[in-house]
Amino acid sequence: MADQPQSPESYVAVLADLEAKRQQLDNAIAILKSVMGQQGTEAPLPSGGPSASSGPAAGGAAARPGDFLGMSIPEATKKYLTIVRRKISTRDLMKALVDGGLLPPTYNTVYAVLRRRQAQVGDITNMGGDWALAEWYPNRPKKTEPATKGKAKARAKAKAKTKEPPNKEKEPPKEKETHKEPKDPGNAATG
Repeated sequence: MADQPQSPESYVAVLADLEAKRQQLDNAIAILKSVMGQQGTEAPLPSGGPSASSGPAAGGAAARPGDFLGMSIPEATKKYLTIVRRKISTRDLMKALVDGGLLPPTYNTVYAVLRRRQAQVGDITNMGGDWALAEWYPNRPKKTEPATKGKAKARAKAKAKTKEPPNKEKEPPKEKETHKEPKDPGNAATG
């Protein structure tokens, strides 16, 4: 029986089982890396950057039901990006968040929440419409100040210029003109 060749169907089943186990290991590794990153210990990415890995994780692993229960949109996004290790569009991210157990958000909500996270925390970044972890692109410049602050400063400065500065040299108060009437109206007419 040991000399008998295996059928291709048995290889397919074994291969599918191994790929499923590899997916579970990739997910466990990604979660551990995420936890290590939150504690300040950086785990290096595989050589070649976030999209250099092969296998299901790089090809767009689907979120399992319950993966994101109890998480906010930014937390779930960070976890998902850590798992898939590649940039992802807002619409694909929305689908993954719903698949993972979040209530269906609107496009504008997801985009606004992630933009705010990018501005305030900086761990998630938008790259030409796709979301990625900022740690994948350490040389990418970060915005130091949102554009609205600069506009508000410019408006305040322009408003201050339009006000008249207080006049330091005060003019002396004008004296009241006193109008004296003649004491005797009859004398003034004859005189």
